[in-house]
Amino acid sequence: MLHKSIEDHLEKWIWIANPDPIPNSYIQARKTFALDKAPTSALIKASADSRYKLFVNGHYVGKGPVRSAEGCCYVDTHDVTHMLTRGNNVIAVLAHHIGENTYACSAGKPGLICRAEIEIDGKVHAFGTDESWKVRRADEWTTSGARMSHRLGFQEVYDAGEACEDWNQVKCGDKGWEHAVVVGAPPAMPWGELKPRQIPLLLENVILPQAIVGTYNGAEVGKETPAASMPAIMATTELANMRSGDVKQPEALLAEDGQTEVRTPRGDKGVVILLDFGREVFGNVDICLAGASGCIDIGYGEALLEGRVKPNRDDTRYTDRIYIRRGKLEWQSFEPRAFRYMQIEFRRCTRPVTVDYIRVNQTTYPATQTGVFECSDKLVNQIWEAGVYTAQLCMEDTFIDCPWRERGQWWGDARIISRTAYYAFDDTTMLAQGLRQFASAQRDNGAIPGLYPPGDMAIAPDFALLWAFSILDYYAFSDDADLVRELYPSVRKMLSWFAGFAGDSGILAGVPGRLLIDRADLERRGEVTSLNCFYHQALRIAAALASIAGENEEAQGYIDTANRLKVALNKYMYVPKRGLYAECRIDGKLVEKFSRQTNILAALFDITDQYQKAGIFRQLSNGALPALGTPYFASYFLEALYSADRHADALDYIRRKWGKMIESGATTLWEDFDADTQGALCHGSAVCPTRDLIAEFVGIKPVPGVHRFAVAPHPADLKWARAAVQTKTGRLAVDWRVLRNRLDIEVEVPQGLKVDVYPPGPIDCTITVDGKHWPSRFVTLSEGKHIVRVTQPKPEKISTYDEAPAGLTPHVEVLDRGIRIGRRGIAIEPRRRGRRSARAEEPLEVRMDAAEIAERPETRPAAEAQDEELARKRKRRPRGGRGRRQTATTEPQAVEPVAQEAVAAEPAPETEAVLSEAAEPAGEAPATKRRRRPRGGRGRRKTTTTTEQQAAEPIAEEASTPEPVAEPEAAPTELPESTEEAPKRRRRPRGGRGRRRSTTPGEPEATGTADEQVAVPEPAPEPIAVESSETEATSEQPAAPKRRRGSRGGRGRKRPAGSEPVQSELPVDVPPTPEPPQEPAQTDQPVEQPKRRRRTYTRRRRPTAGEETTPPEPTE
Repeated sequence: MLHKSIEDHLEKWIWIANPDPIPNSYIQARKTFALDKAPTSALIKASADSRYKLFVNGHYVGKGPVRSAEGCCYVDTHDVTHMLTRGNNVIAVLAHHIGENTYACSAGKPGLICRAEIEIDGKVHAFGTDESWKVRRADEWTTSGARMSHRLGFQEVYDAGEACEDWNQVKCGDKGWEHAVVVGAPPAMPWGELKPRQIPLLLENVILPQAIVGTYNGAEVGKETPAASMPAIMATTELANMRSGDVKQPEALLAEDGQTEVRTPRGDKGVVILLDFGREVFGNVDICLAGASGCIDIGYGEALLEGRVKPNRDDTRYTDRIYIRRGKLEWQSFEPRAFRYMQIEFRRCTRPVTVDYIRVNQTTYPATQTGVFECSDKLVNQIWEAGVYTAQLCMEDTFIDCPWRERGQWWGDARIISRTAYYAFDDTTMLAQGLRQFASAQRDNGAIPGLYPPGDMAIAPDFALLWAFSILDYYAFSDDADLVRELYPSVRKMLSWFAGFAGDSGILAGVPGRLLIDRADLERRGEVTSLNCFYHQALRIAAALASIAGENEEAQGYIDTANRLKVALNKYMYVPKRGLYAECRIDGKLVEKFSRQTNILAALFDITDQYQKAGIFRQLSNGALPALGTPYFASYFLEALYSADRHADALDYIRRKWGKMIESGATTLWEDFDADTQGALCHGSAVCPTRDLIAEFVGIKPVPGVHRFAVAPHPADLKWARAAVQTKTGRLAVDWRVLRNRLDIEVEVPQGLKVDVYPPGPIDCTITVDGKHWPSRFVTLSEGKHIVRVTQPKPEKISTYDEAPAGLTPHVEVLDRGIRIGRRGIAIEPRRRGRRSARAEEPLEVRMDAAEIAERPETRPAAEAQDEELARKRKRRPRGGRGRRQTATTEPQAVEPVAQEAVAAEPAPETEAVLSEAAEPAGEAPATKRRRRPRGGRGRRKTTTTTEQQAAEPIAEEASTPEPVAEPEAAPTELPESTEEAPKRRRRPRGGRGRRRSTTPGEPEATGTADEQVAVPEPAPEPIAVESSETEATSEQPAAPKRRRGSRGGRGRKRPAGSEPVQSELPVDVPPTPEPPQEPAQTDQPVEQPKRRRRTYTRRRRPTAGEETTPPEPTE
């Protein structure tokens, strides 16, 4: 019976008597006691350097402790009330001292400490480890195993022949046991202060293999071959089909019941069973078998390479060995193993070995998945699920980078895992523990390590700065300002240490430690731009932390320092000709080496302005910089894309990079995008999409300090998505769906929580909340289920010239008071080819006095001359066929405008049409040109006319006789009056192919050859159509003739030399009349009008100079 109170006995550190600690040593310790009755409660507090497993009355209780650094040790508390009974009881502990620095523990000093607190009838009795405990060296756990790597511990070599039967049972005798030796008492170093465990005990669950890959014959391995050589032997020996030995019922290993029998051949040849657990597992290997004698080697691998497990990948010896003896053996590895495939090799078994089970006791952090995500993309869903499972495997007693190779708590990886753990498991407890652990490891000078426990690792400056980032993350997740105030002095001390390496410009240079940044070829000497980007952001975050802690003056100081650093980085590190930031500067000389990592950080942490950032993103997208090789730094790239509101690009990047892993059959996310780079195939740095898909695309984010959430969806190209997270007051769920022209957001808010919804969409979209119009751009929701609908306005279909339908043809528009340049240099107005309107358009009146004309300067403005030249170059051909020829005339045509010299001296008026062309000088006859054959039509041919003839053709009687063109007066001051009666235009008949009618009433149809048909010359119209006031007062304009319909030929017909392009369909200075007016400028000489000739389809030879061309006879 226990009679001592809790104050009478204090626990002490004990071990076996050994003046020289042995690395990789195991001991067993036990304490027997009696109870008068069953206790009402019983607690056991235990810790060890390095690990322990606790048993009570032969029952497994748990293991620990949480890893710790020198000067600090965590104590676990186990409830064993249901295991203690009336009478004799025993507490037994198996302790393992690694004795060398690994990424999971420090070398330390061997020791075990334990304390029992038992309550009976309201009175608490206690006892602890002291000299009364019995201990023995666990010889079955041999020390012959080699270090698996410099990051991990030792191989485990277990000899069942040396095992002590029932060592953890009450009935075990004391033979071979000795009294423990006290090696220290708290707070003795190196253990230091004892701290209670800050996280729950680990969760353990059994996982069976999912498939038998096959049974084979393995290599011949001699009896004296050490366990350290097995990884290389397994990796280099090809597995052969089974020819000697036998494996019966191997499929029984996939179930909880059944037995598998293994027979090995004589000699050293092995029998191999290759198991697949379906996905990567992390835990203690558990084997139960019975046999006589033999040797079992177990190899572990994350993947099958060349059809077998290669345990030596990445310089890791990942094997264990068991020597079996007669009887039943239940063996469980002391340290956990991470693998998917297990290769078990049996050798030299004198009798058949019966295997009851081979399984894994998976050990992870007891996190329950509370986060949910699902979307319309199946591949994205698989990425999210793989990220959740990867994060779970990377949460042991602390955050670990990977379970297979290192198991180290690197804070760069821990920050990514902690953010995912919040969304997937609603856990901030492990994050708080990690923040305190790194603060406790801070050195006296203020430096913080990048790995905990640090061991002999150097400082990692960039990871130390990321530790400060995570403090603000924790505050946003938990609203716990107390921890911020607790850790802020460590932040201040750390930044003071960094400030000691800042030069006059404020840029850090020569910071000691191991600068990680990324696994890439980066410059890490001198003034490193990427480290200074992290430092700039840490200063801004420190300002926020100082404000939370109530240190406003220090907050302003951090902001000022960050601003000076930003200016210096842009002054010394930015290269304008490349639009990028260089990696470093050594001894004041810029090293113009550029990387994605450096420029991603500059864009993410607002070192750049908006123009620099846009230029950086262009070069990131066009492949100008080396690609990223790790998901770790890709997480910063994704954050930069989110900050630039480029969520569609980010989602595409996730599909390409992480989707490649899923398509390759991965069940966990890799350390490198390329699996052939020997990186870990389950790594915590790759889980960022699991957080991003909820926080960025569904849009659920906590608001720091107010227990409030914001929902800002970014659909990208997803059709729908839904997600849910656990909050302090309940479950917050968001479900949005993209429809034809709207976005429906359904939000379910728990009681006591406020949610601000920021729906996406254009500024003119319509927002309704639960069916009611909402005038604001964001919505605040309280408890209940709500539907926020964002409706986008239907886009207006704008009809432009480029989008005009095919049935429209352009025509020239007369411009008034200025010139507008359209698609072809002229203003275009669409006009249908249908029947013309009977109502004539109002004429444009332009009146000018002769005196005003005479007073105009003789030189035209350069701008108008350039416009006229541009219009002449871009003038359109008259409508007609390609093959028309100008009719040969007996005399050369002299086409010259009226009052040429007077008009040529004045500038073009503002009402001048855009298309105009100067007439040729008097007396020069244009050369006869042969026109190209038309593209279509029915044989009709349009007579080539000048601009004036198109406006109003003379009657046949006046135009039938050709007369020479009169020379104009030298300097006329008045425009001649028009006394001729305007002829009426006749429409072309619609029927018949090749028919032709007279151009004027009463004129017979032209017949004969081209020589018999006389072309009537016509004066070219003035570029400026004006009429003096005297002419307007004395002249009487006759009725304008009807306009002749143009031919239906092509648009590109050529005009005869000397003719003017069509400037306008409106006459100048004609009284309003429904008929088109006649041009006021006329000559005294009648002009010849070339008679129309039928268009033919025969390609003709171009005539040479001086050769007379005679067209064929037209046909009726």
